[in-house]
Amino acid sequence: MSFLPANLQQALNEQREFRLSDYLSKAWELVTKRTFGMFIAATIVFFFIYLIISFIPLLNLAAGLVASILTAGFFIMAHRTYRNEQVEMSHFFDGFQKAGPIIITVLMQTFIFLLLAAPLIYFGIEGLGGFELFGIEDSAEQAKFIEENMNPVYLGLAALCYIPLMLVAIFYQYSVLFTVFYDISGFSALEASRLFTTKYFWWLILFNFVLSFIVFFGIVFTCGLGLLVALPYMHCAQYVVFAAITGLNDSTEGKNDDISQHFVVQ
Repeated sequence: MSFLPANLQQALNEQREFRLSDYLSKAWELVTKRTFGMFIAATIVFFFIYLIISFIPLLNLAAGLVASILTAGFFIMAHRTYRNEQVEMSHFFDGFQKAGPIIITVLMQTFIFLLLAAPLIYFGIEGLGGFELFGIEDSAEQAKFIEENMNPVYLGLAALCYIPLMLVAIFYQYSVLFTVFYDISGFSALEASRLFTTKYFWWLILFNFVLSFIVFFGIVFTCGLGLLVALPYMHCAQYVVFAAITGLNDSTEGKNDDISQHFVVQ
């Protein structure tokens, strides 16, 4: 664990209280504070850029990486809002200043995810009758083939393969945040995220469940328009929890300092 900076190692060694309701309330305060309109604009820009890239041949392969970099912009805006610093729309694009480290971190995380997803895909296909299914074009014939050749054992194994994928999603959910605010990238960022999420594992499962519940119903009850608020709220909530468990704002709580103290550009 020597790769961790001294302040992170200290935060990891400490036993911090996980105040779920406070974190959710603080996230809502960040979104609706003085930067509400800016967060809405950032969300619109996020979807606009993502959709444009998704429809461009070859570039669409990098849509997920661009989305990760833009997501860092939400975290940076939340950070500046939390510290009562000036927030401008240009800060939404500050993630591009660390595009290289973010891409390395995301690619490593994606590789591990795909590696663990391979058994799920294999068992899932075998459970539905095997790879011969892809040679059938008619949907009615496909349904008949699945009904006649379905294998419950393989489907059960495929269901079990979801467990490691869910664990990876929880363990590595803060890897990009470590890259942005602590200048840790690649495997070190993944490991740092795993260390902290393991310590608060059950709390984070509850946090992600409650957050998903809030976001889902926020979108459903507004016929999808709530996504403009739900997306930045979700990222602000992730930031608030990350800052709390890593002590990101401990040394400057209540002060107005600059993000450069944590956002290091190589």
